Order: sequence, then C-alpha cells, then structure tokens
Amino acid sequence: MPFTFGIASHQLLFRALLRDHLVGQCEGRVVGEFSNQEELARQAPSLRGADLLLLDCDLPGRDVLASAHEVVKKRLVRKVALLVAVPGAYLAQRAIQLGLHGVLHKQDSLESIQGGLTTILSGGLVISPNVCLAERTSFACVLTAREIAVLIQLASGNLPAKIARELKLAPATVVTHRRNAMKKLGLRSQLQLVLFAVRSGMISLEQTFPREVSPIRESRAITVS
Repeated sequence: MPFTFGIASHQLLFRALLRDHLVGQCEGRVVGEFSNQEELARQAPSLRGADLLLLDCDLPGRDVLASAHEVVKKRLVRKVALLVAVPGAYLAQRAIQLGLHGVLHKQDSLESIQGGLTTILSGGLVISPNVCLAERTSFACVLTAREIAVLIQLASGNLPAKIARELKLAPATVVTHRRNAMKKLGLRSQLQLVLFAVRSGMISLEQTFPREVSPIRESRAITVS
C-alpha cells in the first residue's frame, strides 16, 4: 500500500539503498531526509502527516531517543521505527517504553525490513530477530533508572565527581550505584562496562571518546628511519 516516509541516517549509502527500495518496491514516497539530529529538529515540520519515520540510532547529535520521543510527542508522523547496528537490548527496551513502533537491524535483509515496516504500518510492533531481546531483562528487571544513568555516564568516560554534578547526586551515591550495577551485570572493569554499553545501545562507539579529542589525534606517528 502507498505510504509516505522520512529517513534520518548519516550513512549515505545505506540511506540511499533503503530509500530506493522503499520507493521502488513498496510504493513509498519520501518526504524528508536528514543526516544529523540538528537537521531533523530544524526540518521536522516537513514530516507532519507522514506515515513513518525511520530513525538511525547512530544519528549524530544529542540523545537520539530524545529526538524520537519528541517526534512521537508532537505527533508529527504516525509511526517511528529505530534502525540499529548493535544487538541493542537497551534501545529495544527504551523504544517500547517511549511508545515507538519498531526496532529494525541494519543487518536485516531489505525484504525483512520491508516486511517489518508493513507490520508497523498496519499497527503492529516489530523487533528484529537481530536485536537481543533476552538482554532486555538487564534493563527492565535488573537495573534501576539511576543505575542506568550512572552507567551511561561512566561508559562515556565521565568521572564520578562530574557524574554527581550532572545527575545532582552525592559522589558517594554515584560510587554506590556503579558498584551495584556492575555487580548485577557481572562486570569487573571499565573496558567490560564500555563494551556492554556499546553492545546494548546505551551509548554509540563515538561516545566512548571525548568529543574534543578523536582517537586518531591521540595516536602518535611512527617514523621509520
């Protein structure tokens, strides 16, 4: 059935392949394309009345889930589906909590994505089989909201003192949340924490490095004489 959609992804080739498939094979009509969250926020009115927004969870900018929630809250489009590149248990959990309509994986075939979107547009909820639903228990049942907030900050490289200021907590409380959360998840090091956070979708890979310093600039050139 014909439908209108917007797509937000900084990966130009992926965006083009998906857009061309939806237009050519699914009777879709694109009403907006965005390469970062600033563009999405600025041009969001162009989506009003559209049937679907496909939102890449790696889209550069602020918290992509906050952007998704804003679109849902303003009722700019009928349905919102996230596109992920990791198992994304945290993203699946938050998507359901925020009232989104699906989580699709970039490793899904175009035919699988097409089938998922058909279900979403018909009123169903779709979670890709490439998303690890079993790990949702880590967020839905095991971790508290404060523990999750602390873990996200820690995985992003922030120290307890800064986290305490950001979350308006006592430094000792931040340390307690860190200890309890890592014990629940069986994590024993900062590296394990970062890997868990990236895999689950709590943070993107880019967020594991300070914004002002890229890992490339940090490396030293090796001169062979």
